[in-house]
Formats: sequence, C-alpha cells, structure tokens
Amino acid sequence: MSKTIATTLLAGLILMGVTGSAMAAAADPPSPVFASVDPAKVQAGYTKRPELERQLQALSGKLSAAFKTQTGSYMLSLADQKTLASLLVGATPTDAQKAQITALQNKSAADAAELAALQQKQNPTDADKTRLNDLTAEQQHGGEALQQIQDDYNQQMQAEQDRLGEVLTQAIRAAISEVAKQKGITVVLDAHVALYCSNDITNDVIAKINK
Repeated sequence: MSKTIATTLLAGLILMGVTGSAMAAAADPPSPVFASVDPAKVQAGYTKRPELERQLQALSGKLSAAFKTQTGSYMLSLADQKTLASLLVGATPTDAQKAQITALQNKSAADAAELAALQQKQNPTDADKTRLNDLTAEQQHGGEALQQIQDDYNQQMQAEQDRLGEVLTQAIRAAISEVAKQKGITVVLDAHVALYCSNDITNDVIAKINK
C-alpha cells in the first residue's frame, strides 16, 4: 500500500510543479520555491492510519472465518455458497438467518454422508450407481464453487484495500497542499526522488494531517 501511495503522491506533486511553471511563464513571477516531503514518514505519523488498518484487518478476519465455515459445506452449489456467504459475512444474523445457515450446512452434510456410504457400498444397484455419479459431480462442482467464493473474497479485500488506500492518499495530498500554500511553496517533491532539498516539510505535513 505504501509504495502505491508514494507513487500516486509523486505523480500529483510533479503535476503541481508543472502547473506552477505554466503560471510562471504567463505572469513572470519570482522563481519557484521548492520543498520536499517524505510520504512514508507522513503515513507512519498519521494517527488515523491504525484505524484504517484495523478496518482492513476486521474485514480480512470476517472473510477468513466465513470461508473456513464454507469449506465444511463442500457439497453446496455456487448459488447456495453465495447465499451462505451473504449470511456469514453480513450483519449479525437473525434467528431465521441462523436457521437458513444450519439448513444449508445440513444439506451439504447429508449429501456428503450419502456419497461416502455409496462409495463404500458393495454390489451397488444401477440406481446406486446413478446416484453416486450425481453426488460425485455435485462434489466436483462444490469444489469449483468454493474456488469462486475464495476469488470473490479476495476481490472484496482488494477493493477495500484500494478504498482505504485512497482515503489515506487524499488525506496526505490535502495536508501537503495546505502546508505548501501556507509557506508559499510552489513545487513539492518526494524526498526519495530529490537528491537534495534543504526545505523539508515532512514534519509540518504530519502536524497538519493530524489536526
């Protein structure tokens, strides 16, 4: 996340410098005032960052717990797994929803038990063989459904990480902009890009972002 934020900030800060140069050419103002900032240090010093990280960890824990529960119901179809996912990941389930969860789990358990029994049965009938084939296919589709659910959860995690990363990025950009305006700075560079800059505003940005 830090690397992405630093890259985003750098792109925006370079743009800030280009805009300032264009204005300089038009109005012929004094020479631009440069400054540098260390985005990584600003992130580390942002007091609201731990809360953003806790939000991400909370979602990760909820999705992991849900998936662990769902792997125990490996005979369910994709539609049933998606229903189960919505019940497990959503708000605290009602009694009716708890009963729905139990019903889905019992359905999978019953089919799994039947499959195991048929696999061990001696001299199965034609009907047994047909049912065994059906349940074997159901088990295979259940595995595919679980893979899809896992992919869905990974996408949810990535989307939430991107969202929280954008929240952090925008907060840092806003603080840099405010400090730069207050100090009459026209160009702000990433401290990791500038080989040398005596005017470092990192601490000022940290103070601003935590107000």
